[in-house]
Amino acid sequence: MSQSILHKHDALSLVTLLEGHLPYSLPVYGTILANIPEPGISPDEYGNTHPLSAWATFPPGSPSLEPWVIIVPLGTPLEDQIRLYCSAETSCPDTSASDYPSGLDTVKRALRSYGELSPGFKMVGALNALWVPEVERFLHGQPRGRCNVFLPPLTGLGDSQAPEALEVEGYTVDHGREAEVEVFRDTSDIKRPSAYYRARLPWSTVIRPSSSAEVGASASSTPAPAAALVLTHMDGSLGALHTDAAYRRKGLARWVVQQHLKTGRGLLRNPRPNPISNPDPDPDPSPATGSANDLQDDTVARGGRGGEGGEGGGGGGAWTVVFRGNEASEGLWINLGWRVGWECAWVYKGD
Repeated sequence: MSQSILHKHDALSLVTLLEGHLPYSLPVYGTILANIPEPGISPDEYGNTHPLSAWATFPPGSPSLEPWVIIVPLGTPLEDQIRLYCSAETSCPDTSASDYPSGLDTVKRALRSYGELSPGFKMVGALNALWVPEVERFLHGQPRGRCNVFLPPLTGLGDSQAPEALEVEGYTVDHGREAEVEVFRDTSDIKRPSAYYRARLPWSTVIRPSSSAEVGASASSTPAPAAALVLTHMDGSLGALHTDAAYRRKGLARWVVQQHLKTGRGLLRNPRPNPISNPDPDPDPSPATGSANDLQDDTVARGGRGGEGGEGGGGGGAWTVVFRGNEASEGLWINLGWRVGWECAWVYKGD
């Protein structure tokens, strides 16, 4: 066994450092904030009772040498996955950059050390495409399809402002309920266990027809089925965005994403997920209010507008991943004003 170059950290202690490297640090930054409560907030309010470990190529405190790497494993039931960020990603537009060789060497040494610390890990998810070919060879992994990382308008990499998404009359905004668990699973590109989606309900947003909008509906404590919905995955990325066929062409996809970001369940800057201690439905989900201007003002207040990389960060934490060639999903996010930031891939560890 070689000498490990990794040091264990309190994951929350790394957030400020990672903010200086947004948006490229999003896979690790989002994983930390979507799974570990900030000081003073209980795990129950975050919908996840499995605090995560974090490992870095520098001891606790600020790194003294560049480049450095941070690795965070996902929690149950995806504990065999990790997310990795290397500081060289901010300064390397491609493999010809002068920082690339030292960055790649640090990535490989960090993965070797992590594999010795946790031999059960099976994949590196959302890995920046800079490292993918060499890491595939290093881990003896099989080539997998590439994905595009999409970023929202206020990251500096998309449009100058979010498309307008006003409240749609006859609908209410709610969070996901037990009835949505299988809907999230069925509409996801990659199917995960139902328990995974159940654990992410506090990090979900659902648009429902209000009672008055439903034909033949009677008063009931059970909310109407979802018309549109979205959630935040364990690594902080948005996913499972779906509009039921009966409710399309009404602007609901744009509205549900807007509300998801506005509440902090998707933006992940000072996150405020729905505290769900009981998955039973509320009798009266509160209607949504506000406009795209509210979202823009709120995002700027959270630090969402900013430069790339170390120039103040950008985006506050919102991102999503789409398989390249999935034209339907790509078109949906592009229509919402999101734009491609970079490519990534899931690299599976070989035997």
